[in-house]
Amino acid sequence: MRKAITVGTTLLLCGLLAACSSEKQADKSTSTSPKTGKISGHRTTASEKGTDKTAATPTKKSSGSSKVLEINYEDYHLQEQKKYPAKITDTSWVGTKVVLDEVEVDQVKPQEYESANDGKFDVHGFVRLHLSVTPTRDINFYPTQGTAIYNDGQQQEATGSESWDGEIAKDATKDGWVSFPVKDLDSVTDLTSVRLKFSADYDTDDYEDDGAYQDYDLTLNLQ
Repeated sequence: MRKAITVGTTLLLCGLLAACSSEKQADKSTSTSPKTGKISGHRTTASEKGTDKTAATPTKKSSGSSKVLEINYEDYHLQEQKKYPAKITDTSWVGTKVVLDEVEVDQVKPQEYESANDGKFDVHGFVRLHLSVTPTRDINFYPTQGTAIYNDGQQQEATGSESWDGEIAKDATKDGWVSFPVKDLDSVTDLTSVRLKFSADYDTDDYEDDGAYQDYDLTLNLQ
């Protein structure tokens, strides 16, 4: 009888020990398992690819000014600007409608400028004019090859950076800016007048057609 009790007791103890060992193994497994995480996804953006042109292109800024004027592929730091809204219309030549609707005087930080006819010099500003033209026949129109004369006696040729003019077809309308350097400019209010000269023509086989060539000569008073 005592032997049977001993054997039974031994089996009971072994069962309890096995259960305890199993629980410890389960606890150990639970305590060392990593916490469950969540995954979210989206289509790879252009910014993440590094192909976002908008984000990759920095805004041009200069010290002391947030604006940069680009002339002839060169950057000029804008210091002061004055705009003159206008509504000047000329229809004196073969029904061609020329409208000048804005003049802009820009003072820039002094910088070397290379002129087509006068070589290199330090430029202090630019005069920019916005024109549109609508002809009643095919014409050739060249304000971007024009000349500007300022009230202080300076005479400058157009920068040549604009190329919107040239051959213009009947009833078409083209518009754009024409830019002229200013060698000396202490303030944008120093310029009180701008005389603009440029040429135009149309093709003809009539050598006696005096109207085939036009020299525009406009004086603009800035107030």
